Amino acid sequence: IGAYVASSGVGKSLSLVKASVRNLNQNKKVLFISLEMDQDKIAERFDTLLTGIPINELKDRGDEVIQIFRKRQIAFNVIGGDLSNQRMFIKQFPAGSADVMTIRHFISQLALYGFVSDLVIIDYVGEFRDMPGMKRWESLQRLVRDLRGLATEENVCILTAMQSNRTGSAAQEDDGLIAESEIAESFGQIKSMDAVWSINMNKIEQETNIGRISVMKHRHGKSRYYFYFKRDPLTLDMIEIDSHKYHEIKSAHQGKLADKTSGKIDKIEINEFKANSN
Repeated sequence: IGAYVASSGVGKSLSLVKASVRNLNQNKKVLFISLEMDQDKIAERFDTLLTGIPINELKDRGDEVIQIFRKRQIAFNVIGGDLSNQRMFIKQFPAGSADVMTIRHFISQLALYGFVSDLVIIDYVGEFRDMPGMKRWESLQRLVRDLRGLATEENVCILTAMQSNRTGSAAQEDDGLIAESEIAESFGQIKSMDAVWSINMNKIEQETNIGRISVMKHRHGKSRYYFYFKRDPLTLDMIEIDSHKYHEIKSAHQGKLADKTSGKIDKIEINEFKANSN
């Protein structure tokens, strides 16, 4: 079980879709459960990532999307009958309505029709229904622990997401990274995790669609390091880039900002000169 940690709007859900697509491309079966975003919106993200067609062109190029899916033998949410050949299923539960038992029952239900997942996505754990009689932080820790138990029982990989708190959001603005203690509501959630990645994007990075992913925890591999990525705002793709490319994009943007600032200063100086002359 693993999780992406990020501030609001940075790309937790998109990262989960990207991970799903990578698994689909390796002929794995993916169950994507959304507790936040409408399942049609999630499907649109899959459409654009799987076809490479910009998300704002999907409706106009619908026939092309269908042809690509048929050629690659990918189908979403074909209800009824034998689902053993289906590779993808997206299901939305209203926020606060589902818990781990709900997910367990749904996985079992799909299995009756032949759909057995290799990867289960929960987007995201913070939208689970709280356990009765528990404080919020305690409920979240218990829910994550139970999710790990579900992964073990079903012999399946589970990926989810977590929100960072205000301190974590502020740390990114100074080119820092979200730390373990900066997970919103309960940093104890990561105790049950095998892997945790934080997605870090400050204001300049968001403006240039670049960022840093920190490997906060990896039970079976290397941790405490980070790498760079670039995001395509049209196709929503996320690809790893090297340090040189990252700093090149960032420096070019900072140079443009400096030019704009310089231009404003020049205008102010000219206006002041005219005022003094008058």
